[in-house]
Amino acid sequence: MKVDLHLHSNNSDGKFKPSEVVKRLAKSRVDFAVLTDHDSIDGSVEFAKSAARYGIKTTHGVEISASQNGIGLHILGYGIDIKDPRFKKLFKKQMAERKKKFLRAI
Repeated sequence: MKVDLHLHSNNSDGKFKPSEVVKRLAKSRVDFAVLTDHDSIDGSVEFAKSAARYGIKTTHGVEISASQNGIGLHILGYGIDIKDPRFKKLFKKQMAERKKKFLRAI
């Protein structure tokens, strides 16, 4: 069984749309995969629907950015409830912080 538990789409730092990620997984004969975009669940539904068309099993996932004592952390979450409003609230906050850091850097 081929598995990939850490994938990104163009909803974070990936190059391809979620459905295009799935096409590549199908070509590689992956059986189970999880889209874990950085601080985003926006591509989760597209990814799951596309994966089902190819017979690829999946669950919802995310990679949450965090910081502890000035050290950046990335926490992978699997089997999450993408309809939970707390995720959208958290990711909206994360996006605002990311924009602030970007503006400071230029």
